[in-house]
Amino acid sequence: IQTKPTVFPLQSCASDTSGGLVDIGCLATGYVPSRSVTFTWRDKGKGSDISDFVQYPEVQRNGAYSVFTQIKVKAEDWEKSNTYTCNANQGQTAESTDVTRMVVKTVNPTLYVMTPSQEELTEKKSASFACLAKGFSPKTHKLKWYLGSKEVTENVTSLPEVKDNGDSLFSASSFLSLPEKQWKSDEARVTCVFERKPGSIVQESVSFPPSVFILGPAEQAKQVTLTCYAKDFYPKEVLISWLASDEPLDRSRFSTTSLIQTGDTYSVYSQLTIEKDEWDEGKGYSCAVHHETNSKEIKAIVRAIDSLTKKSSSVNLSLSIPQTYKYPYIWLDPGWYVIEGESDNAGHTIFTFILLFLITLFYSIGATLTKVTVGTGCAAVTGRSDRHTHFNE
Repeated sequence: IQTKPTVFPLQSCASDTSGGLVDIGCLATGYVPSRSVTFTWRDKGKGSDISDFVQYPEVQRNGAYSVFTQIKVKAEDWEKSNTYTCNANQGQTAESTDVTRMVVKTVNPTLYVMTPSQEELTEKKSASFACLAKGFSPKTHKLKWYLGSKEVTENVTSLPEVKDNGDSLFSASSFLSLPEKQWKSDEARVTCVFERKPGSIVQESVSFPPSVFILGPAEQAKQVTLTCYAKDFYPKEVLISWLASDEPLDRSRFSTTSLIQTGDTYSVYSQLTIEKDEWDEGKGYSCAVHHETNSKEIKAIVRAIDSLTKKSSSVNLSLSIPQTYKYPYIWLDPGWYVIEGESDNAGHTIFTFILLFLITLFYSIGATLTKVTVGTGCAAVTGRSDRHTHFNE
């Protein structure tokens, strides 16, 4: 009785071809009788037979036999996806299989970096960070943490990769803990790096949303100057625009300074000058600070004027920006009514802001300075909050 073998292609799991040679093979299994199968190999790309191969002793299991053969091929030919044919010969018949390099699709992950809460910083005096690498392939990788330019290896916990449900992609996570003072230092920039091989990385650093301050006119002269100050944001890419009654104003009507860098963060301010008659019409003027950390949910400060009494009033609003309107905005109010702003370090920040404008603007400050926090972004980190993704291949 004779049973034909089933033939399977085999290739090395190791991707390292630095030695110049790659091992490939094929397995013939489930045949009888013993010693009835021999192998031949052929280089399909070159159209020539391969005589230098190894055939290992056969193995018996459940009354049938299996045997394995192996050859070494040049790495450069293998990398070109050259095809090699393995023939399992049994008498006058042969079963064949082709061995071809499997090309693994490389997919870069999306990186998310979560920053410590204010409660943890205040009560525990520590700063915990989490880095999630989601949707990558193949699974071989390293997650590294950097503080500035130095790699951090202490107080780091990494979890093994897991396969996403119903997908061929993987996810992995890593956690870092730092003392609060180290995190809040001006030089501290925390970066999570996803590394597949040396020189091929995806990295995410912490992003800081801008704090936005608004300064109204101190004196009602022939012209009125409104000032918008965006402070302590990262990365540095930011756009400031002005609107009147929800309509964008031409850029020629306002001016914006160059970026001011302080440590790892940036600041900028913009001024809009309008005629006093326009201001008295009761139009709402808004300063829009566009930054990658902005969220769709925003708080608004609205200026409203009674056309008869000319008295100012404030309206407390929380606006949800529709999908078709992609920019958040902030309304100005002569009464500068804060709608749920945050007060952390407000005294120091207000003093700094007033000092800046005393130097740059030659008029007395008669309005109240108001701080509005625009959006919070989840990404990565520098001394206080959340940043961005860079791909290097």
